[in-house]
Amino acid sequence: METFQSAILRREEREQDTHGRWFEWYQKILSVRRRELVPRLMNMTGGGSAYLIRGPQAVSVQWRYAGGRLQLDANLSAAAQGGFDVRAGRQIWLEGSRDEGGVLGPWTVEWYILDP
Repeated sequence: METFQSAILRREEREQDTHGRWFEWYQKILSVRRRELVPRLMNMTGGGSAYLIRGPQAVSVQWRYAGGRLQLDANLSAAAQGGFDVRAGRQIWLEGSRDEGGVLGPWTVEWYILDP
């Protein structure tokens, strides 16, 4: 019960510095999910995914749906990781850093929409 109570959003705290930043972050990511992912989910079919291991803690995952693909590039380590292709698609989320040469910074995830 204590864990549940600690997870309840206290709206009066969203004006505080740290809580306000987290509240804003969740608003942004939920907006991206609603706008970019939800409309594509109904067009996904089974067996339309693939992955490529880029390093010890780095991976690219791609999901196909009618009309395009959704891609996640993730570096889940404390060191930068190269080998991520430069995307021709549209970036919908970047948490962390990526350089022009396809190197993801530590603890970075990046989502792309690859529509034809």
